[in-house]
Amino acid sequence: MAFCSLKYLLFLAAVTAVYYLLPLRLRCPFLLLASYAFYASFSPGFCLLLLAATAVSWGCALASARRLLGRDTLWIVLGALWLFGALFLYKYLEFFVRSAQTLLGGTADFSSGLLLPVGISFYTFSAASYLFDVKKGRVEPEPDYLRYALYIAFFPSVLSGPINRAGQLLPQIRSPRGFSYERFKRGLMRFAVGAVKKLVLADALAMFVSAAFSDAENAPGAVLLAAALCNSFQIYFDFAGYTDMALGSALILGFELGENFRAPYLAQSVKNFWRRWHISLTSWLRDYIYFPLGGSRISRARTVFNTLVVFLVSGLWHGADGSFLIWGLLNGLYQVLEILLDRPLRRLPDRAPVRLCRGLVTFLLVSAAWVFFTADTTGRAVLILGRIAACPLGGMSMASLREYTGIRRLGLALLCTALFLIAELRRERTGVPVLAGLEKQSFPYWLTLGLTAFFIAVFGCYGGFSAQTFVYFKF
Repeated sequence: MAFCSLKYLLFLAAVTAVYYLLPLRLRCPFLLLASYAFYASFSPGFCLLLLAATAVSWGCALASARRLLGRDTLWIVLGALWLFGALFLYKYLEFFVRSAQTLLGGTADFSSGLLLPVGISFYTFSAASYLFDVKKGRVEPEPDYLRYALYIAFFPSVLSGPINRAGQLLPQIRSPRGFSYERFKRGLMRFAVGAVKKLVLADALAMFVSAAFSDAENAPGAVLLAAALCNSFQIYFDFAGYTDMALGSALILGFELGENFRAPYLAQSVKNFWRRWHISLTSWLRDYIYFPLGGSRISRARTVFNTLVVFLVSGLWHGADGSFLIWGLLNGLYQVLEILLDRPLRRLPDRAPVRLCRGLVTFLLVSAAWVFFTADTTGRAVLILGRIAACPLGGMSMASLREYTGIRRLGLALLCTALFLIAELRRERTGVPVLAGLEKQSFPYWLTLGLTAFFIAVFGCYGGFSAQTFVYFKF
């Protein structure tokens, strides 16, 4: 029941209608059942694991707050061990055993035989943040199990985020909103914009990137360079599209989830990029790893160490593979370099040409790291970057591009990409989204929504190809 499917649209419509017709006391149980039905459509066998993570974290937080058996920290530790133990078992056991076998000179042939539960990285971090926040006194423990279970399993965000925080979502679950026509329209438009990002842009760019990267041995350097740059936008539109659809779905039901992106490719440093990209994960790593390690309020050497630890964890969170570790390490090293060059960088004049150059360098550095994120092996990523470095402009022609993609479809995707960047630049300067307030104007709103739906039907997956799985579903 993917967000892009007709099944999901019918599911969302039915859930919305029933949700608002029910009395307030029945809305939470109903939405919880709907969320488990949605999760079961992807991983029916792992509903029990989701249920166990919910029950353990809820019970341990209550036990800690009430100092059961005269202990408080013990219960938080036990809850965290359960959550991260399950995550390690299903996601990392095979990787670490194989790595150990390789280091010891053996054959890396171990297989755990365990399937990766969909969304386990996301709901584990949501549950863990609740435990830690209860321990720190940032939130009160939730006495109602059903409300807490909905916080963990809320269907718009359970699969690929945003990673929810109890302090933001639980108060909304306790006090559900009534139906708002303007909020409904705002959520519907956000969902439609997310669908454009995914079906028209991300999937079109993905076909080119996949074709070029899979033929890296023969593709000209210029084609690989173009594919690497398109890869950055493909990942962004895929995940940002999912996020828009998740936030739109939640908004239709009256819930405000946290923003996950803020024009990341307008950043002028890698540090600033990570303040704008996957904000819910970055803030989680900052609050529960970086700050407890000392953050940047200590020596420069410790700041460098803390930064590298955070980004190695980020790489490992994304996937149990050497390529993800290299991707995380590269992003960490970029920031270490910025720390070491802090004084010279601050002396640069704040002028448009300088800002443009800094933004371009940041984008190129991030794009190079994304190659490790996307390529199927570390060796292929090195090959791609090596061929780009050897001859970045060699072999570029319309004929060479046609071998790897449909020119018209790629051109449309790049044009739309430029339009989205212009819209983000406008929002960056004015603080006002392009479509802000459109829901208050009936005819312009429905005309825009209708044209958006038509655009998706003609140029999206319904125009002749199958929609690709969301990139972050595998995490």
